[in-house]
Amino acid sequence: MNIIQKKIKEMGLTAAQLAEKMGCSAPALSQVLNGNPTLTKLGEIAKAMDITVSELLREDQEDEGTAQATTSFVCPHCGKEIRIAIEKGDA
Repeated sequence: MNIIQKKIKEMGLTAAQLAEKMGCSAPALSQVLNGNPTLTKLGEIAKAMDITVSELLREDQEDEGTAQATTSFVCPHCGKEIRIAIEKGDA
């Protein structure tokens, strides 16, 4: 399951429900999700989910007991994960 599919599940949607919101068929959406989606398609998916493309591609993880959080983005072109460690400050 890729990061976009995880985000769809986190939001309580099924692929069929998302496809309906996008005005396409579930098999067409599945092909996009399992392939290499264009930025335009990512925008359509994000819009249907009422989030931004960056929110669609981001996966946040809190590291318990540490002063760091990890954010991951997935490159829409190659599918590689980019991890960024964020130090928590005393704000």
